[in-house]
Amino acid sequence: MESEVCSKVICKDIAGNTYDVPIEKLVFRPSAYAVILQNNQILLTPNWNGYDFPGGGVKLGEPIENGLQREVKEETGLEVYVGPIILCGDSFFKMPYSGKFVHALAHYYLCTSVGGTLSTDFLVEHEKEYSGMPVWVDLVKISTIKFYSALDAQDVLAKAQQY
Repeated sequence: MESEVCSKVICKDIAGNTYDVPIEKLVFRPSAYAVILQNNQILLTPNWNGYDFPGGGVKLGEPIENGLQREVKEETGLEVYVGPIILCGDSFFKMPYSGKFVHALAHYYLCTSVGGTLSTDFLVEHEKEYSGMPVWVDLVKISTIKFYSALDAQDVLAKAQQY
C-alpha cells in the first residue's frame, strides 16, 4: 500500500484559527495523556477556559510511560500506574505559548492513581500562566465541558469506559 505524504497540513490554534503550514515548519511532538477514572468521575486539568486530560509532551529519549508519569505528577501532584493504551492519533496545532507548529502523536492511556495529593506545586513555570488545580468531574457532566484535547475527548472517554 502506498502512503501519501503531504507537503502542507492544516494546524489549529487554541482559538480555532487555522493555518496552512508547510511540513518543514512542523515540530514532531510525541505526547501521552492519562485518563483517570474513579467513582464515576474523571480527573481533568483546567487549561485556559476549558479542560484537558493530564499529560503532555514526552522528552527525547524518555520512555513514553515515564513521560506520562512525569507529566501527570507535574500537572496534578498524583503518581499513577499506567495501564492499557486507549487511543493513539495525530494532531496538528499551533503551540499557544511558543507559537511553534506541531505534529503531535498523542497517546491516551487508562491510568490509576497510586499516590500523591492533588496539587499545582509541580507545574512548570509557563504552565502556571494557563493551568490550575486539577478537578474531579462527574462523567454525566462531560458533554458540557469545553476540552482542549489533541484527540476528540468524547471518543477517548467512550473507549476508556469500555475497559
